[in-house]
Amino acid sequence: MSATGPLSNSDGLTPSEFLELADNEMTAGNGRRAAELLWKATRETLLNLAQKRGLVCGDEGDDSLIALASAMEKNGSASEYYYRGKVAAGSLLRDHADFDALEDYELESAYKSARQFVVDWNSELN
Repeated sequence: MSATGPLSNSDGLTPSEFLELADNEMTAGNGRRAAELLWKATRETLLNLAQKRGLVCGDEGDDSLIALASAMEKNGSASEYYYRGKVAAGSLLRDHADFDALEDYELESAYKSARQFVVDWNSELN
C-alpha cells in the first residue's frame, strides 16, 4: 500500500476501518504505518463529506484535496481553514509514513488532530 497516489480508495476500506488499523499499529509502536493508515482515513473522510455535499474532487494530489476543502469551507460547511487544517495534518502523517519526517511529539499532535476529525465526521456520515 502506498500512502500517495490517486484519490480513489483502492484499498476498499472505510475511514473507520482505516482508523481501527491505524490505532492498532500506533499501539504496537509502528508510527509510520499508523500514520499512513490515518492519512488514508483522513483523505477518505474528506472525500465522503464532499460527496455528501455534492462536491467533486479532482483525480490526484494534495492540491485537489485543498481545493475541495476550501470549497467546503466557502459553502458554510465549517469555519475558514477547518478542512484545510485537517488536510494539512493528514499530509504530515503521509509525509511521516513516506519519509519518517516527524519527531514523536509532532506525530502525536498530527495523529490526535486527524484522528479526532475522522471520529467526529464519520459518526455524522454513518
